[in-house]
Amino acid sequence: MTVAIAALGDRNPAYLTHREIDATVALAERFDVAVDVLRAQGDEPLLRLASLVAPLDFASVYLALLQGLDPSPIQPIVALKSGIVGTGEER
Repeated sequence: MTVAIAALGDRNPAYLTHREIDATVALAERFDVAVDVLRAQGDEPLLRLASLVAPLDFASVYLALLQGLDPSPIQPIVALKSGIVGTGEER
Protein backbone atom coordinates (compact mmCIF):
# COMPACT_ATOMS: atom_id res chain seq x y z
CA MET A 1 0.00 0.00 0.00
CA THR A 2 1.26 3.47 -0.87
CA VAL A 3 0.96 6.20 1.71
CA ALA A 4 1.03 9.91 0.95
CA ILE A 5 0.23 13.02 2.95
CA ALA A 6 -1.48 16.17 1.70
CA ALA A 7 -0.68 19.01 4.09
CA LEU A 8 -2.80 22.16 3.96
CA GLY A 9 -1.33 25.47 5.02
CA ASP A 10 -2.19 29.13 5.15
CA ARG A 11 0.29 31.97 4.77
CA ASN A 12 -1.17 33.83 7.73
CA PRO A 13 1.56 33.93 10.41
CA ALA A 14 -1.10 33.82 13.13
CA TYR A 15 -1.56 30.13 12.38
CA LEU A 16 0.95 27.57 13.59
CA THR A 17 0.66 25.53 10.43
CA HIS A 18 4.13 26.40 9.10
CA ARG A 19 5.90 24.76 12.03
CA GLU A 20 3.51 21.81 12.04
CA ILE A 21 3.85 21.26 8.29
CA ASP A 22 7.64 21.45 8.49
CA ALA A 23 7.63 18.84 11.27
CA THR A 24 5.26 16.59 9.30
CA VAL A 25 7.37 16.83 6.15
CA ALA A 26 10.56 16.03 8.09
CA LEU A 27 8.96 13.00 9.74
CA ALA A 28 7.46 11.77 6.47
CA GLU A 29 10.83 12.03 4.72
CA ARG A 30 12.38 9.82 7.40
CA PHE A 31 9.89 7.10 6.45
CA ASP A 32 9.96 7.71 2.67
CA VAL A 33 6.38 8.97 2.64
CA ALA A 34 5.40 11.37 -0.14
CA VAL A 35 4.13 14.77 0.99
CA ASP A 36 2.34 17.42 -1.06
CA VAL A 37 2.00 20.77 0.67
CA LEU A 38 -0.90 22.88 -0.54
CA ARG A 39 -0.63 26.54 0.43
CA ALA A 40 -3.71 28.73 0.45
CA GLN A 41 -3.99 31.24 -2.40
CA GLY A 42 -5.81 34.57 -2.39
CA ASP A 43 -6.17 37.67 -0.28
CA GLU A 44 -9.50 37.00 1.43
CA PRO A 45 -10.08 34.20 3.96
CA LEU A 46 -12.88 32.63 1.89
CA LEU A 47 -10.70 32.57 -1.22
CA ARG A 48 -7.88 30.95 0.74
CA LEU A 49 -10.25 28.31 2.09
CA ALA A 50 -11.66 27.60 -1.37
CA SER A 51 -8.14 27.27 -2.79
CA LEU A 52 -7.51 24.44 -0.31
CA VAL A 53 -10.89 22.72 -0.53
CA ALA A 54 -11.31 22.71 -4.33
CA PRO A 55 -8.26 20.56 -5.22
CA LEU A 56 -9.23 17.96 -2.61
CA ASP A 57 -12.82 17.95 -3.84
CA PHE A 58 -11.68 17.44 -7.43
CA ALA A 59 -9.26 14.72 -6.34
CA SER A 60 -11.98 12.81 -4.47
CA VAL A 61 -14.26 12.88 -7.53
CA TYR A 62 -11.41 11.78 -9.79
CA LEU A 63 -10.46 8.90 -7.49
CA ALA A 64 -14.08 7.75 -7.27
CA LEU A 65 -14.39 7.76 -11.05
CA LEU A 66 -11.14 5.81 -11.39
CA GLN A 67 -12.67 3.14 -9.15
CA GLY A 68 -15.87 3.06 -11.18
CA LEU A 69 -17.92 4.71 -8.44
CA ASP A 70 -20.51 7.44 -8.80
CA PRO A 71 -19.20 10.20 -6.52
CA SER A 72 -22.45 12.15 -6.41
CA PRO A 73 -24.75 10.26 -3.99
CA ILE A 74 -23.27 11.13 -0.59
CA GLN A 75 -25.80 9.74 1.87
CA PRO A 76 -25.66 12.49 4.55
CA ILE A 77 -26.04 15.18 1.86
CA VAL A 78 -28.87 13.28 0.19
CA ALA A 79 -30.64 13.02 3.58
CA LEU A 80 -30.08 16.71 4.27
CA LYS A 81 -31.47 17.69 0.87
CA SER A 82 -34.53 15.50 1.29
CA GLY A 83 -35.13 16.98 4.75
CA ILE A 84 -34.88 20.53 3.41
CA VAL A 85 -37.18 19.79 0.49
CA GLY A 86 -39.63 17.99 2.79
CA THR A 87 -39.96 21.01 5.11
CA GLY A 88 -40.75 23.50 2.36
CA GLU A 89 -37.63 25.54 3.21
CA GLU A 90 -36.30 25.54 -0.34
CA ARG A 91 -34.52 28.60 -1.62
